[in-house]
Order: sequence, then structure tokens, then C-alpha cells
Amino acid sequence: MLQTKNRIQWIDIAKAITILLVVLGHTLRDGAVQRMVYGVHLPAFFLLAGMTCKTTNIAGRLRKDFLRIMVPYYVFGLASILIFAVLGSVAADQLAMDVDTSFGKNLVELLVMNPKGGRMKFNLPLWFLPCLFAVKCLYYGLVKLFRDDQKKILIASLVLGVIGFVYTGLKGPSLPFNFSVALKMMAFFAFGQWIVRMISDARVRFFGGPWNCIPGILMLIAAGLVGWLAPKVNYSGDTFPDVLAFLVTSVSGSFGICLVSMAIEKSKILEYVGKNTLAILVMHKFPVLLFQTVGPLKAPLTLTDDPVGILVAVVVAVVSIAVCLAVGWFIHRFLPFLFGDFSCFKRKK
Repeated sequence: MLQTKNRIQWIDIAKAITILLVVLGHTLRDGAVQRMVYGVHLPAFFLLAGMTCKTTNIAGRLRKDFLRIMVPYYVFGLASILIFAVLGSVAADQLAMDVDTSFGKNLVELLVMNPKGGRMKFNLPLWFLPCLFAVKCLYYGLVKLFRDDQKKILIASLVLGVIGFVYTGLKGPSLPFNFSVALKMMAFFAFGQWIVRMISDARVRFFGGPWNCIPGILMLIAAGLVGWLAPKVNYSGDTFPDVLAFLVTSVSGSFGICLVSMAIEKSKILEYVGKNTLAILVMHKFPVLLFQTVGPLKAPLTLTDDPVGILVAVVVAVVSIAVCLAVGWFIHRFLPFLFGDFSCFKRKK
């Protein structure tokens, strides 16, 4: 089966492509290109997370997930709040934003774990982590409830997704862990796990090779065209103005990324990036904000759907990822507990 003890190279490549889209989406300043990116990146992440999820020893998995997901959320959330209290007003003035940089208010927002309504300005991308933890907890619950029957789990996940959209349509109150968004992402996560269970390595290799990336590219083009025309999806704000368009872009884009990644098959650089998406996720806001508020690239980054502005945004996204990887390497080497890795404290036998 596809799910093995070793890392799957094309999944790491797909994660690298997806995190690049995440950083690029946060670098762009509105416009059609940003709408295209937003329609694809988060569902693809949940699909890939489902592919790499293990369902044995659930109690142990929950403990590990809490350490590797929620500990970085709290650590980098607190660090972000402290930085935001000192420099947030400067960035807000440069970007014409109205924000509250007080420590107490932002600490409450960190504990609420829902960015809806303009909360979590101290480091908005962090919202993804508690949402992912909620999705994993829900999935483990379904595994227990349906005794790992994948068909029943997939159907239940689709039902939960519908409930999530209905809840948003009824304008229900904000929930911790951005739970209404977690409900919507359940189907992507469950389908990723189903793919892992059903597709063998031989079938994956069928999609390998440069010529077989064509279906993936076509799917990405389709997702891009729909995303170009559709209203913007805002995951952190739980805003899905056109559900049908979202489903088209998210499904087509997610599988397009997977097919292209299978065709690429191997890339040491992309694989390394894919293995370190957590470091990029929790820290990329800082270099991106620096480029947006200081220096010669500040002006071109304000250009919406302009070729020069898009090119500069891509360069800034790549440089920001490189900075996060460098800092992430240092943390993994000397302070791994900041990423929820406490193995360094275990006694050596």
C-alpha cells in the first residue's frame, strides 16, 4: 500500500507547492491572482494531511498531535503577540490597518483560537494549526465510531462538511478551533486517507513521468479560471460566498497539485521544503510583513494583478520561505521543543 513508514517523496513535493501558494497568497494584496491561490491551497493541505495520517494507537497519536501541532501554536503565538505589541502599530500604519496591539486582548484571542471578526492579527496564519488539530480529533473519533470502515467514515465526513456550510450560512457564532471550517475540511482529510488506503504504489507510478503531468496542469488551469471569476474565499474568516465555485477550485486544484507532484516525483529542494512546512507556516508572516512595509519592494507589492507586482510577490514568497527554513533548521537543531519535539529531553539508554 501507499502508506509506509518512509516518507513519500511526491507528497512532500505537493506540500512544498502548497506552502508556496500559502505564502504567495499572504504576500499578494487582493486581486484575481490571490483569489485563484486562495481557492486551492488550504483544501490541498488537508487532503495531504489525510494522506499522511496514521490511525493506529489513537491515544498515542492524539498526544503526539497535540505536541506537534498545539505546542508550536502556543509558542509562536505568544512570541508573535510580544513582537506585535512592540512593532504591530508600525506595520498597521504602513498597511493602513486598524489593530489592537495590547498584550491582554491578543492573549485572549490566542486562547479563543478563531480569527473570525479580525482576531489573531498578531499572526493570522496560526489559525490553521488548531483547525488541523480539530480535524484530526474528529477523524479519530470517526475511526473509533465506525471501526475504521473507510466508506462510512467518508460518508460521515461529507455530512459533517455539509453541516459546516449550513452553519456558516446560518451565520452561527464563532467557534473555538475555527470548528466550522474544520467541519468543511473533513471531507478533504478523509478522502486523503481513503486514497492512501486504496491506491497502491504501482498505480501511483502510473502517473509518473513528465507527460503525465498534463492532466494535473489542466486541472490547475481549470481551478485557476474558476478562481479568477469567483468571489474570494476567506478560510480564516469562514467566508465562502460561492460554495459551488469553491468545490470546483478546491477539488480540481488539490488533485492537480497531486498529479503534478507525482510527475515531478523527485526534487531534493522541494522535498526539504515539504518536510518543513510547519516552520514556514508559523514564521512566514514576519519576513512577508517586513518586505511589505520596508524597503524598495514595498511599492511593487501594492500592485494588484500587475505582472511586476506578481513577480515581486513570488520572489518575496520564495525568499521568505528560505528565511523560515534557515531559522527552522536552527530551531530543529538546538531548540526542537519549540516545534513540540521533546525527544531531546529523553534519557539515553
